[in-house]
Amino acid sequence: MIGSLMMCVSAVVLLFGTLGGIAMGIQQDFTLAPAHPHLNLVGGVLLFLFGLYYHLIPAAGTTMLARIQGWTHILGAVLFPGGVAVVLLKGPSFEIAPVGRLIDGGRVHGPVCPDRVPHLARLIKSSYLPL
Repeated sequence: MIGSLMMCVSAVVLLFGTLGGIAMGIQQDFTLAPAHPHLNLVGGVLLFLFGLYYHLIPAAGTTMLARIQGWTHILGAVLFPGGVAVVLLKGPSFEIAPVGRLIDGGRVHGPVCPDRVPHLARLIKSSYLPL
């Protein structure tokens, strides 16, 4: 049940994402370009793959956890790209939780830089990545 619903919703979301991408291309206005792949991948592809799994393995799709996961993913597939679009159109003041302020125990320090977070500075200096 939840698998079929997820696959149907993913088809509708993917249709809207594709039409949105075509509209951006026709108008040559790519302001919402970052929201477009989020809508297609999270709302279309991932939602379809989870739905396909639940459809192919019916025992997994009958659990309460599967229904919770399905409805949460459906809700997130719509709200996540919508939130990206709002931030793109209205500005960063509409961000709910800027990621940089979540580091270092949730205390608000302003922008995160290696000098202000000592363990991050050590991690960057001891990085094994070739430059």
